[in-house]
Amino acid sequence: MTIREAFDFSLELKAKVINERSLQDYSYSTNAVVKWLKENKPKIKTIDQFTKKVALEFLNSVLLKTSSRNRNNYRLNLSSLMQTLEDNEIIDSNPIRKIPVLKSTPTRNKTYTTQQQENIFSYLEKKILYFCYI
Repeated sequence: MTIREAFDFSLELKAKVINERSLQDYSYSTNAVVKWLKENKPKIKTIDQFTKKVALEFLNSVLLKTSSRNRNNYRLNLSSLMQTLEDNEIIDSNPIRKIPVLKSTPTRNKTYTTQQQENIFSYLEKKILYFCYI
């Protein structure tokens, strides 16, 4: 089974048990993998060729472009889809399950003091009034 066919099959099954937003996330993840494979590993065509090493290379490319949190989200989505394929005996084992989750520390949003907030709102009110009279 080709990689695209396998992921589409898994998405079709997942559509019955997860919400629409999660399905969109899964779909986005599979599209990213398929695109990455076409660009970087064109010889890999079938789902059984999608090994832990290949998955790790993909996840590392995501990490280099974005963040560890984003990489972990891709890992989670792909692992869930691959687990569905394993459960349906399309693949022997889920290679992504063996890839560890990276530590990610969330960055806290900056908070403003009350005085800074008042200054910002005052500035915005002046600008809005200015543009209303133009």
